[in-house]
Amino acid sequence: MKKSRKEFIKKAHSAACSEWKKNIEAEFPNLFKTKSFKKGDWVVSRQGALINVRGVSYDLRVVNGYGIDFFGDWDDDYMACHSGCRLATEEEVEKALIAEAKKRGFKKGVKVGKLLGSNAGSCTGDRRTCEDRLMDLHRGHLFIGNLMIFHKTKGWAEITETITKEQAEKELGKTIIG
Repeated sequence: MKKSRKEFIKKAHSAACSEWKKNIEAEFPNLFKTKSFKKGDWVVSRQGALINVRGVSYDLRVVNGYGIDFFGDWDDDYMACHSGCRLATEEEVEKALIAEAKKRGFKKGVKVGKLLGSNAGSCTGDRRTCEDRLMDLHRGHLFIGNLMIFHKTKGWAEITETITKEQAEKELGKTIIG
């Protein structure tokens, strides 16, 4: 089909009432294919935002969820045009979440508060990980070693601020015994 004809049909579709929109879509299904995303899918918007789908409004033609906006900042409530989105690859998700984790200060040695159940401790990694490959994405969750720092429905773990014994003694102006 010629490009001018496609544009004409799309223009007619956008100006039509709901009954005629359905008729036009039925007549030209390849021109009006809708992508189906479900809750929990990671999608990339046309502008480059990475979104974990919380919901899709086909009437409003938008995808909403949380993720990393096109500026590279975390956004808990992001909306994008449905037609401009595509499913993200596992590598894109892993790369973006690792970059966000580093921005938040997750690294080897930090203390992490409870995210799920007994998931609290220190980010130490395990014997199979090396320093440059410390974080791993598994089933939509991000780990440092065996410690979960991001859960796809619960969000980010909190870093517990700690200080050394020497720092505490200096701040308190006293000696800590033990």
